[in-house]
Amino acid sequence: MNFTNLRYFLEVAKDMSFTSAAKKLCVSQQSLSSHISRLEDEFGVKLFERAPKLKLTYAGMSAMRMAKEIVDLESQFVTQLSDISGQRKGCLTIGISHMRSLVFLPEVLPEYNRLYPEVEVKLYIDVTKRLSEKLLDGDLDIVVGFNPFYKEIMDKVEFKDILHESLCLVVPNRIMTERYGEESVRKAEQFSKGVDLKEFADQPFLLVEKGNRIRELSDRLLKKHEIDPRIILECSNLETLLLLCIKGMGVAFGFESVARMYGAGFVISMDNSAVIFPLMDQEVQGKIVIVHNKDRYLSLAARNFIDLAESKYKPQE
Repeated sequence: MNFTNLRYFLEVAKDMSFTSAAKKLCVSQQSLSSHISRLEDEFGVKLFERAPKLKLTYAGMSAMRMAKEIVDLESQFVTQLSDISGQRKGCLTIGISHMRSLVFLPEVLPEYNRLYPEVEVKLYIDVTKRLSEKLLDGDLDIVVGFNPFYKEIMDKVEFKDILHESLCLVVPNRIMTERYGEESVRKAEQFSKGVDLKEFADQPFLLVEKGNRIRELSDRLLKKHEIDPRIILECSNLETLLLLCIKGMGVAFGFESVARMYGAGFVISMDNSAVIFPLMDQEVQGKIVIVHNKDRYLSLAARNFIDLAESKYKPQE
């Protein structure tokens, strides 16, 4: 069996297009078609129906599931032998959310590159749910995310705690001043130790769109406290949402480290335009973790990255 034929088959099956697959693989369509034909001839089956449009046959669908496992095992085999031989080369694929990448990666990745310059790093930035699926499929080595994680994958992955993190409520100074007047500074100091979400239940909310990890946590929290929020904006980009929040448009949910990066603080002052209030609920108290699929070999490149991240944040704990 030829692994190249299998990889080419999987690439065509992924995009369902010989043209697109050929471009990604940097081969001609004729060469790609020959590889697929050789695979079909080897096993005496048709993997694709070419007309009226390209689609997998029953044999093709069965082959795709097994081919993914075979190619993945071959990749793990090569990686493990490379680690045993002491090579410092390799490839590390990391999944991380957009906002988390802005805070976490600048602290870790430059140092990792300095220590392991021959390791090629590939970043996949997406929402945590899709990254979790890619992790289980073997497309990612590790995912950096917030724990508590999705329950569906808890028994399939292993976690390495990196630092404590909590979901917070971000409230513009404007809203604090209008609501509490001369008491706003004292109230902000009080809420900096923990705030009851009901305190701001009547305020306009800026929420990220459904499908985002923060939206899932905030929806759960709002429901638990029987709050029907007045949502004036939903946005897929948390960065934009926090900037609008800080400008006074409404209150928002965000992780402390991200909110601080965009100018929010823990007191009302001239140095910040919004205040960060920790939420008291245990459901949103968690940790930033690095997750890997416990059924797959964890490469030396991934283990070195995890160790470095842990050492970077350990003093803060």
